[in-house]
Amino acid sequence: MAPLEPPQKDFFVSYTRADKKWAEWIATQLEDAGYTCILQTWDFLPGGNFVLDMQKATIQTRRTIAVLSPDYLSALYPQAEWAAAFTQDPTSEDGKLLPIRVQKCTPSGLLAAIGYIDLVGKDEQKAREALLKGVARRRGKPDTSPAFPGASTFPGAAASSTSTPFPKNPLASLPVETFIVYAREDQAYREELERYLYPLENAGQLHIWHQGKILVGDEIQKETDRHFFKAKLFLLLVSSYFISSPDCSMLAEQAMKRHNLNDARVMPILLSACYWQGSSFGKLNPYPKSGKAINTMQRDLAYLDIIHGLQELLPEA
Repeated sequence: MAPLEPPQKDFFVSYTRADKKWAEWIATQLEDAGYTCILQTWDFLPGGNFVLDMQKATIQTRRTIAVLSPDYLSALYPQAEWAAAFTQDPTSEDGKLLPIRVQKCTPSGLLAAIGYIDLVGKDEQKAREALLKGVARRRGKPDTSPAFPGASTFPGAAASSTSTPFPKNPLASLPVETFIVYAREDQAYREELERYLYPLENAGQLHIWHQGKILVGDEIQKETDRHFFKAKLFLLLVSSYFISSPDCSMLAEQAMKRHNLNDARVMPILLSACYWQGSSFGKLNPYPKSGKAINTMQRDLAYLDIIHGLQELLPEA
């Protein structure tokens, strides 16, 4: 089996030469926040075929950012770039086309029907906040509690100067899409774990996927990518086989990027003794909570410890 490629990059930034500085600023903010981008000025190499590079970029990225300005709306090549994203997602259900307005302009035609992130008139801090909030595609509920609306109706009542934070929880929606990453040599452990996870899946708290569920005739890369980006919980079955597997290491590294963006949770599960502390997830506490590998413990107790750990993370069904 051919080695897996990393999942698609997050964004292809489509822009005109006049808006190059805006495109670079947008891509820089996104990459600093942990996203990945393809940008013509960074990634299209001298001597390459621009049209082929553009086609490859639209295939290798999940979403296309259109940097909206009067120049962009009147240029020829950008129309092909945003049209490719629109064709893949004509109802905007997946947000594959994401317009970002950087100068005053009025989109027309198909672009007029798609909501855009508006950076016009904002200072850098406000623009960055609007950008990151817009690309996250989450509910607009604020991170802090709004002030009590009735406070001013009570004589002598002082306005609250503090607010209670609402921590974002990527596992809030049930069932939690769960991706098990494991080495082929550890299939028996994966099957064993699934038996213990069955009550959680049966109760509607988890929906489990792993590469063992890929059907004959399915494209391994395509199915892996699709479930990777749907997943909100990654269970890493860590062993020497896992650590030495390029596919497992790559998937763990990509999962940690989502973990660090608070877009998913990564839960390492230690199957057998190995040096995992130097890996991309080396700063996370593994399960079982004792830090002992499953193969050194009584199996029932080890798996129950993992289940109890998951129950602490998951909302009730």
